Amino acid sequence: MIIIGAGIGGLLAGTLLQEKYSIKIFERGIIGGRFRNLPYKGFQLSTGAFHALPHGSTGFTAEILNKTHTPYNIVDGDPWGTFLIDGKQYRFKNLYSFLSYMEKFKVSKVLFDMKFKKGDETPSGEYLNDKLKNDTVNRVVKAFCGFGMSIDPDDIPTRSFFSVVRSLYKYGGPGTIVGGCSALTNSLVKGKNIIKKRVKEIVIENNEVKGIIDSEDNFYEDSIVISDIGIKGTVKLTGKKHFPSGYLKKINNLKEAEGIKINIATRESIIDHNGVLITCDTERVEGLNQVTNVDPSLAPKGYHLIMSHQTLRSSNIKKEIDLGLEDIEKIFGDKDYEILLVQTFRNGFPVNRAVSGDDFDQKTPIKGLYLVGDSAKKETMEVDGISKGVLELYETLTSNI
Repeated sequence: MIIIGAGIGGLLAGTLLQEKYSIKIFERGIIGGRFRNLPYKGFQLSTGAFHALPHGSTGFTAEILNKTHTPYNIVDGDPWGTFLIDGKQYRFKNLYSFLSYMEKFKVSKVLFDMKFKKGDETPSGEYLNDKLKNDTVNRVVKAFCGFGMSIDPDDIPTRSFFSVVRSLYKYGGPGTIVGGCSALTNSLVKGKNIIKKRVKEIVIENNEVKGIIDSEDNFYEDSIVISDIGIKGTVKLTGKKHFPSGYLKKINNLKEAEGIKINIATRESIIDHNGVLITCDTERVEGLNQVTNVDPSLAPKGYHLIMSHQTLRSSNIKKEIDLGLEDIEKIFGDKDYEILLVQTFRNGFPVNRAVSGDDFDQKTPIKGLYLVGDSAKKETMEVDGISKGVLELYETLTSNI
Protein backbone atom coordinates (compact mmCIF):
# COMPACT_ATOMS: atom_id res chain seq x y z
CA MET A 1 0.00 0.00 0.00
CA ILE A 2 1.19 3.50 -0.88
CA ILE A 3 0.11 6.60 1.03
CA ILE A 4 0.76 10.01 -0.53
CA GLY A 5 1.23 12.66 2.14
CA ALA A 6 2.35 12.38 5.77
CA GLY A 7 -0.17 14.83 7.16
CA ILE A 8 -2.33 13.78 10.09
CA GLY A 9 -4.68 11.83 7.79
CA GLY A 10 -1.88 9.91 6.09
CA LEU A 11 -0.15 9.12 9.37
CA LEU A 12 -3.35 7.95 11.05
CA ALA A 13 -4.19 5.77 8.04
CA GLY A 14 -0.69 4.30 7.99
CA THR A 15 -0.81 3.60 11.72
CA LEU A 16 -4.18 1.89 11.54
CA LEU A 17 -3.45 -0.17 8.41
CA GLN A 18 0.17 -1.17 9.00
CA GLU A 19 -0.77 -4.43 10.72
CA LYS A 20 -2.64 -5.54 7.60
CA TYR A 21 -0.48 -4.04 4.83
CA SER A 22 3.12 -3.24 3.98
CA ILE A 23 3.05 0.55 3.70
CA LYS A 24 5.19 3.20 2.04
CA ILE A 25 4.39 6.84 2.84
CA PHE A 26 5.62 9.52 0.44
CA GLU A 27 6.08 13.05 1.76
CA ARG A 28 7.85 15.86 -0.09
CA GLY A 29 7.59 18.47 2.66
CA ILE A 30 7.06 18.68 6.40
CA ILE A 31 5.99 15.47 8.09
CA GLY A 32 2.81 16.21 9.99
CA GLY A 33 1.78 19.04 7.66
CA ARG A 34 -0.64 21.34 9.47
CA PHE A 35 -0.44 19.22 12.61
CA ARG A 36 3.04 20.08 13.92
CA ASN A 37 4.51 22.35 16.55
CA LEU A 38 6.04 25.58 15.30
CA PRO A 39 8.78 26.79 17.69
CA TYR A 40 8.75 30.58 17.86
CA LYS A 41 10.39 32.86 20.44
CA GLY A 42 10.38 30.06 23.00
CA PHE A 43 6.69 29.27 22.41
CA GLN A 44 5.34 26.13 20.77
CA LEU A 45 2.89 27.47 18.21
CA SER A 46 1.45 25.14 15.57
CA THR A 47 1.69 24.88 11.81
CA GLY A 48 -2.09 24.80 11.54
CA ALA A 49 -4.37 22.99 13.93
CA PHE A 50 -4.72 24.10 17.54
CA HIS A 51 -2.95 21.84 20.05
CA ALA A 52 -6.22 20.01 20.62
CA LEU A 53 -8.62 17.37 19.32
CA PRO A 54 -12.28 18.30 18.79
CA HIS A 55 -13.55 15.38 20.92
CA GLY A 56 -10.58 14.93 23.19
CA SER A 57 -9.86 11.50 24.66
CA THR A 58 -13.22 10.01 23.64
CA GLY A 59 -13.36 10.92 19.93
CA PHE A 60 -12.43 9.18 16.70
CA THR A 61 -8.74 10.14 16.79
CA ALA A 62 -8.41 8.71 20.28
CA GLU A 63 -10.16 5.55 19.04
CA ILE A 64 -7.44 5.04 16.43
CA LEU A 65 -4.70 5.74 18.97
CA ASN A 66 -6.21 3.24 21.39
CA LYS A 67 -6.68 0.59 18.68
CA THR A 68 -3.04 0.88 17.65
CA HIS A 69 -1.58 1.33 21.15
CA THR A 70 -0.12 4.69 20.13
CA PRO A 71 1.02 6.69 23.18
CA TYR A 72 -0.76 9.99 23.79
CA ASN A 73 -1.78 12.28 26.62
CA ILE A 74 -4.92 14.36 26.15
CA VAL A 75 -6.54 16.46 28.87
CA ASP A 76 -10.24 16.96 28.20
CA GLY A 77 -11.73 20.42 28.60
CA ASP A 78 -13.68 20.97 31.83
CA PRO A 79 -15.87 22.66 30.86
CA TRP A 80 -15.38 21.98 27.15
CA GLY A 81 -16.21 25.61 26.48
CA THR A 82 -17.77 28.85 27.60
CA PHE A 83 -19.47 31.57 25.57
CA LEU A 84 -18.46 35.24 25.80
CA ILE A 85 -21.57 37.38 25.37
CA ASP A 86 -21.66 41.10 26.15
CA GLY A 87 -18.43 40.80 28.10
CA LYS A 88 -19.57 37.94 30.35
CA GLN A 89 -18.85 34.20 30.11
CA TYR A 90 -21.64 31.63 30.13
CA ARG A 91 -21.67 27.85 30.12
CA PHE A 92 -23.94 26.20 27.58
CA LYS A 93 -26.69 25.46 30.11
CA ASN A 94 -26.69 29.11 31.21
CA LEU A 95 -27.51 30.33 27.69
CA TYR A 96 -31.15 29.53 28.44
CA SER A 97 -31.23 32.71 30.53
CA PHE A 98 -31.36 34.68 27.24
CA LEU A 99 -34.55 32.92 26.17
CA SER A 100 -38.22 33.43 26.95
CA TYR A 101 -40.31 30.49 28.11
CA MET A 102 -41.61 29.88 24.59
CA GLU A 103 -38.09 30.19 23.13
CA LYS A 104 -36.80 27.61 25.61
CA PHE A 105 -39.45 25.22 24.36
CA LYS A 106 -38.47 25.90 20.74
CA VAL A 107 -34.76 25.40 21.49
CA SER A 108 -35.52 22.06 23.14
CA LYS A 109 -37.40 21.02 19.99
CA VAL A 110 -34.47 22.11 17.78
CA LEU A 111 -31.96 20.22 19.93
CA PHE A 112 -34.18 17.14 19.71
CA ASP A 113 -34.17 17.41 15.91
CA MET A 114 -30.38 17.79 15.85
CA LYS A 115 -29.85 14.76 18.07
CA PHE A 116 -32.27 12.39 16.38
CA LYS A 117 -32.87 13.56 12.81
CA LYS A 118 -30.51 13.39 9.83
CA GLY A 119 -31.20 16.83 8.41
CA ASP A 120 -31.06 17.72 4.73
CA GLU A 121 -29.59 20.34 2.36
CA THR A 122 -31.32 23.27 4.10
CA PRO A 123 -28.67 25.79 5.25
CA SER A 124 -28.36 25.62 9.04
CA GLY A 125 -28.64 29.40 9.42
CA GLU A 126 -31.90 29.40 7.49
CA TYR A 127 -33.20 26.49 9.55
CA LEU A 128 -32.41 28.22 12.86
CA ASN A 129 -33.89 31.55 11.79
CA ASP A 130 -37.06 29.79 10.73
CA LYS A 131 -37.35 27.84 13.99
CA LEU A 132 -36.12 30.41 16.53
CA LYS A 133 -35.48 33.94 15.27
CA ASN A 134 -33.32 34.71 18.30
CA ASP A 135 -30.31 37.03 18.02
CA THR A 136 -28.33 35.40 20.84
CA VAL A 137 -28.80 31.93 19.36
CA ASN A 138 -27.66 33.23 15.97
CA ARG A 139 -24.53 34.77 17.50
CA VAL A 140 -23.68 31.60 19.42
CA VAL A 141 -24.12 29.33 16.40
CA LYS A 142 -22.19 31.67 14.09
CA ALA A 143 -19.24 31.81 16.50
CA PHE A 144 -19.35 28.04 17.09
CA CYS A 145 -19.40 27.23 13.36
CA GLY A 146 -16.63 29.72 12.67
CA PHE A 147 -14.31 28.48 15.40
CA GLY A 148 -15.02 24.78 14.94
CA MET A 149 -15.28 24.54 11.15
CA SER A 150 -14.34 27.92 9.59
CA ILE A 151 -17.77 28.22 8.03
CA ASP A 152 -20.92 30.35 8.37
CA PRO A 153 -24.19 28.68 9.43
CA ASP A 154 -25.69 29.67 6.07
CA ASP A 155 -22.98 27.64 4.30
CA ILE A 156 -23.36 24.33 6.12
CA PRO A 157 -26.36 22.07 5.42
CA THR A 158 -28.37 20.76 8.36
CA ARG A 159 -27.32 17.19 7.51
CA SER A 160 -23.74 18.16 8.40
CA PHE A 161 -24.51 20.50 11.29
CA PHE A 162 -26.85 17.99 12.95
CA SER A 163 -24.11 15.37 12.72
CA VAL A 164 -21.63 17.71 14.42
CA VAL A 165 -24.09 18.37 17.23
CA ARG A 166 -24.74 14.63 17.68
CA SER A 167 -21.00 14.02 17.94
CA LEU A 168 -20.69 16.70 20.62
CA TYR A 169 -23.44 15.05 22.64
CA LYS A 170 -21.92 11.58 22.22
CA TYR A 171 -18.17 12.26 22.43
CA GLY A 172 -17.93 15.56 24.26
CA GLY A 173 -15.87 18.63 23.47
CA PRO A 174 -12.19 19.35 22.88
CA GLY A 175 -9.16 18.11 24.74
CA THR A 176 -5.65 19.57 24.72
CA ILE A 177 -2.69 17.41 23.65
CA VAL A 178 0.11 17.52 26.21
CA GLY A 179 3.22 18.45 24.21
CA GLY A 180 1.13 19.97 21.42
CA CYS A 181 0.47 18.66 17.92
CA SER A 182 4.01 17.35 17.49
CA ALA A 183 3.70 15.07 20.50
CA LEU A 184 0.98 13.16 18.65
CA THR A 185 2.67 13.37 15.24
CA ASN A 186 5.95 12.07 16.64
CA SER A 187 4.15 9.06 18.12
CA LEU A 188 2.49 8.31 14.79
CA VAL A 189 5.74 8.59 12.81
CA LYS A 190 7.51 5.86 14.78
CA GLY A 191 8.04 2.69 12.78
CA LYS A 192 6.80 4.16 9.51
CA ASN A 193 8.51 3.74 6.14
CA ILE A 194 8.50 7.38 5.04
CA ILE A 195 10.08 8.21 1.69
CA LYS A 196 11.04 11.87 1.37
CA LYS A 197 10.20 12.24 -2.30
CA ARG A 198 7.56 14.00 -4.32
CA VAL A 199 5.04 11.86 -6.17
CA LYS A 200 4.86 12.93 -9.81
CA GLU A 201 2.08 10.65 -11.05
CA ILE A 202 -0.49 8.14 -9.90
CA VAL A 203 -0.47 5.45 -12.59
CA ILE A 204 -3.87 4.23 -13.79
CA GLU A 205 -4.64 1.48 -16.31
CA ASN A 206 -8.14 0.31 -17.21
CA ASN A 207 -9.56 2.41 -14.37
CA GLU A 208 -7.38 0.63 -11.79
CA VAL A 209 -4.43 1.88 -9.74
CA LYS A 210 -1.10 0.36 -10.75
CA GLY A 211 1.23 2.41 -8.53
CA ILE A 212 3.01 5.75 -8.50
CA ILE A 213 5.99 7.46 -10.15
CA ASP A 214 8.21 9.64 -7.97
CA SER A 215 10.06 12.84 -8.89
CA GLU A 216 13.09 10.82 -10.02
CA ASP A 217 10.93 8.72 -12.38
CA ASN A 218 11.09 5.62 -10.19
CA PHE A 219 8.00 3.42 -10.48
CA TYR A 220 6.50 1.83 -7.35
CA GLU A 221 3.96 -0.84 -8.14
CA ASP A 222 0.93 -1.24 -5.90
CA SER A 223 -2.79 -1.88 -6.28
CA ILE A 224 -3.80 0.45 -3.44
CA VAL A 225 -2.95 4.15 -3.23
CA ILE A 226 -4.31 6.38 -0.47
CA SER A 227 -4.04 10.12 -1.00
CA ASP A 228 -3.75 12.64 1.84
CA ILE A 229 -3.09 15.63 -0.42
CA GLY A 230 -6.67 16.68 -1.09
CA ILE A 231 -8.99 15.76 -3.92
CA LYS A 232 -7.68 18.49 -6.24
CA GLY A 233 -4.08 17.40 -5.78
CA THR A 234 -5.08 13.77 -6.24
CA VAL A 235 -6.82 14.46 -9.54
CA LYS A 236 -3.84 16.50 -10.72
CA LEU A 237 -1.51 13.52 -10.15
CA THR A 238 -3.96 11.08 -11.72
CA GLY A 239 -5.28 13.04 -14.69
CA LYS A 240 -8.80 14.36 -15.20
CA LYS A 241 -9.45 11.91 -18.01
CA HIS A 242 -9.84 9.09 -15.49
CA PHE A 243 -12.75 10.70 -13.63
CA PRO A 244 -16.42 11.05 -14.66
CA SER A 245 -17.68 14.54 -15.50
CA GLY A 246 -20.02 14.73 -12.49
CA TYR A 247 -17.15 14.02 -10.13
CA LEU A 248 -15.01 16.72 -11.78
CA LYS A 249 -17.89 19.19 -11.59
CA LYS A 250 -18.12 18.67 -7.83
CA ILE A 251 -14.37 19.32 -7.57
CA ASN A 252 -14.65 22.51 -9.60
CA ASN A 253 -17.37 23.76 -7.24
CA LEU A 254 -15.46 22.78 -4.12
CA LYS A 255 -15.08 25.49 -1.50
CA GLU A 256 -12.14 25.48 0.88
CA ALA A 257 -12.36 26.55 4.53
CA GLU A 258 -10.10 29.56 5.10
CA GLY A 259 -9.13 31.29 8.32
CA ILE A 260 -6.73 33.37 10.38
CA LYS A 261 -5.03 32.34 13.62
CA ILE A 262 -3.56 34.94 15.97
CA ASN A 263 -0.98 33.70 18.49
CA ILE A 264 -0.79 35.75 21.67
CA ALA A 265 1.58 35.80 24.65
CA THR A 266 0.52 37.06 28.05
CA ARG A 267 1.79 36.77 31.60
CA GLU A 268 -1.69 37.00 33.06
CA SER A 269 -4.24 34.25 32.54
CA ILE A 270 -7.10 35.29 30.26
CA ILE A 271 -9.20 32.10 30.36
CA ASP A 272 -9.84 30.38 33.69
CA HIS A 273 -10.54 26.90 32.31
CA ASN A 274 -8.91 24.43 29.92
CA GLY A 275 -11.65 24.42 27.31
CA VAL A 276 -12.48 26.86 24.53
CA LEU A 277 -13.78 30.40 24.89
CA ILE A 278 -16.33 30.99 22.11
CA THR A 279 -16.59 34.74 21.45
CA CYS A 280 -20.08 35.79 20.38
CA ASP A 281 -19.89 39.59 20.42
CA THR A 282 -16.85 40.22 18.24
CA GLU A 283 -16.43 41.41 14.67
CA ARG A 284 -14.17 38.56 13.50
CA VAL A 285 -12.57 36.42 16.23
CA GLU A 286 -14.80 33.43 16.98
CA GLY A 287 -12.92 31.67 19.73
CA LEU A 288 -9.72 31.26 21.73
CA ASN A 289 -7.99 28.63 23.81
CA GLN A 290 -5.25 28.99 26.40
CA VAL A 291 -3.31 25.75 25.99
CA THR A 292 -0.86 26.56 28.77
CA ASN A 293 -3.65 25.91 31.27
CA VAL A 294 -2.99 22.25 30.45
CA ASP A 295 0.67 22.27 29.41
CA PRO A 296 2.81 25.19 30.65
CA SER A 297 5.78 23.86 28.62
CA LEU A 298 4.15 25.22 25.44
CA ALA A 299 5.32 28.69 26.52
CA PRO A 300 8.39 30.10 28.30
CA LYS A 301 8.22 30.07 32.08
CA GLY A 302 5.88 32.75 33.37
CA TYR A 303 3.93 33.11 30.10
CA HIS A 304 0.66 31.85 28.69
CA LEU A 305 0.05 30.96 25.04
CA ILE A 306 -3.35 31.88 23.66
CA MET A 307 -4.50 31.18 20.12
CA SER A 308 -7.52 32.76 18.45
CA HIS A 309 -9.28 31.74 15.27
CA GLN A 310 -11.47 33.57 12.80
CA THR A 311 -13.05 32.59 9.50
CA LEU A 312 -11.61 34.47 6.54
CA ARG A 313 -14.56 36.52 5.27
CA SER A 314 -13.04 38.57 2.44
CA SER A 315 -10.02 38.71 0.13
CA ASN A 316 -8.71 41.82 1.90
CA ILE A 317 -6.30 40.01 4.21
CA LYS A 318 -4.96 43.14 5.92
CA LYS A 319 -8.49 44.28 6.77
CA GLU A 320 -9.38 40.84 8.13
CA ILE A 321 -6.27 40.73 10.31
CA ASP A 322 -6.85 44.27 11.58
CA LEU A 323 -10.43 43.41 12.55
CA GLY A 324 -9.16 40.35 14.38
CA LEU A 325 -6.57 42.39 16.24
CA GLU A 326 -9.24 44.91 17.23
CA ASP A 327 -11.29 42.03 18.64
CA ILE A 328 -8.30 40.79 20.63
CA GLU A 329 -7.85 44.28 22.09
CA LYS A 330 -11.53 44.34 23.06
CA ILE A 331 -11.42 40.87 24.66
CA PHE A 332 -8.18 41.44 26.58
CA GLY A 333 -9.15 44.89 27.85
CA ASP A 334 -6.42 46.43 30.00
CA LYS A 335 -4.39 43.22 30.30
CA ASP A 336 -0.85 43.24 28.88
CA TYR A 337 -0.28 40.98 25.89
CA GLU A 338 1.99 40.55 22.88
CA ILE A 339 1.01 39.42 19.40
CA LEU A 340 3.53 36.70 18.54
CA LEU A 341 2.47 35.67 15.06
CA VAL A 342 -0.50 35.97 12.73
CA GLN A 343 -1.06 32.97 10.44
CA THR A 344 -3.32 33.01 7.39
CA PHE A 345 -4.69 29.75 6.00
CA ARG A 346 -5.90 29.98 2.40
CA ASN A 347 -5.18 28.98 -1.20
CA GLY A 348 -2.76 26.01 -1.12
CA PHE A 349 -2.63 26.02 2.68
CA PRO A 350 -6.25 26.34 3.88
CA VAL A 351 -7.85 25.36 7.16
CA ASN A 352 -9.55 22.52 5.29
CA ARG A 353 -9.42 21.59 1.61
CA ALA A 354 -13.19 21.12 1.72
CA VAL A 355 -15.69 22.94 3.92
CA SER A 356 -17.91 20.76 6.09
CA GLY A 357 -20.69 19.34 3.97
CA ASP A 358 -18.63 19.33 0.75
CA ASP A 359 -16.31 16.46 1.63
CA PHE A 360 -15.65 13.56 -0.72
CA ASP A 361 -16.07 9.88 0.09
CA GLN A 362 -12.93 7.86 0.85
CA LYS A 363 -13.57 5.69 -2.19
CA THR A 364 -12.96 7.34 -5.58
CA PRO A 365 -14.33 6.23 -8.99
CA ILE A 366 -10.94 4.56 -9.66
CA LYS A 367 -10.42 1.07 -8.29
CA GLY A 368 -7.74 1.05 -5.62
CA LEU A 369 -7.55 4.86 -5.22
CA TYR A 370 -8.77 6.25 -1.90
CA LEU A 371 -8.82 9.54 -0.04
CA VAL A 372 -8.11 10.55 3.53
CA GLY A 373 -7.56 13.95 5.08
CA ASP A 374 -9.35 17.28 5.14
CA SER A 375 -11.21 16.91 1.85
CA ALA A 376 -12.56 13.50 2.90
CA LYS A 377 -13.78 14.16 6.44
CA LYS A 378 -16.83 12.45 7.80
CA GLU A 379 -19.42 14.70 9.35
CA THR A 380 -17.85 15.76 12.58
CA MET A 381 -15.31 18.48 13.31
CA GLU A 382 -11.78 18.86 11.95
CA VAL A 383 -9.24 16.18 12.95
CA ASP A 384 -11.88 13.88 14.40
CA GLY A 385 -13.74 14.12 11.08
CA ILE A 386 -10.53 13.05 9.34
CA SER A 387 -10.14 10.19 11.82
CA LYS A 388 -13.71 9.02 11.34
CA GLY A 389 -13.02 8.82 7.60
CA VAL A 390 -9.83 6.83 8.26
CA LEU A 391 -11.77 4.38 10.43
CA GLU A 392 -14.37 3.86 7.70
CA LEU A 393 -11.63 3.34 5.12
CA TYR A 394 -10.04 0.76 7.41
CA GLU A 395 -13.32 -1.18 7.51
CA THR A 396 -13.57 -1.00 3.71
CA LEU A 397 -10.03 -2.26 3.10
CA THR A 398 -9.94 -4.97 5.75
CA SER A 399 -13.45 -6.42 5.49
CA ASN A 400 -12.34 -9.00 2.90
CA ILE A 401 -8.92 -9.82 4.37
